[in-house]
Amino acid sequence: MRLNTKPAIYLIDGLNFVRSFLRWDLDDEEIEVKKFLDWLEGIGKLKHFRRSQFRVIFDGVYRNVGSALRGNLKVHFSDDVKADELLLEQAFYLKSKGSRAVIVTNDADVCAEAKAGKIKVLTCSKFFDICESAKEEF
Repeated sequence: MRLNTKPAIYLIDGLNFVRSFLRWDLDDEEIEVKKFLDWLEGIGKLKHFRRSQFRVIFDGVYRNVGSALRGNLKVHFSDDVKADELLLEQAFYLKSKGSRAVIVTNDADVCAEAKAGKIKVLTCSKFFDICESAKEEF
């Protein structure tokens, strides 16, 4: 799989990613979330992703998921707004400022709206595959 080496801001639908794709055979979602963030923090240290940023947005209010700032990874909570809305809002804002935004989600409605606005979208499994390929290539 060929990787795009341009820096990007990856806007990741946190619970969507964990619930729909990752299952590390753990029953506790809090532990799965922390393990996902640890994995993503490690991905951010790879040569391919060092100049990129990861913004993981979780639905709801703050929960203890460890540090909210980990290198080029930031964790956000949507509070009383849907995470989907924040993903799209941030993506369109970043695009208007000339930044390369990529939404990572499996949500069909978010994908459709982002694509209609010419925002790059990756499914959770495609993003995971790209990250795993980056581990192998670098």
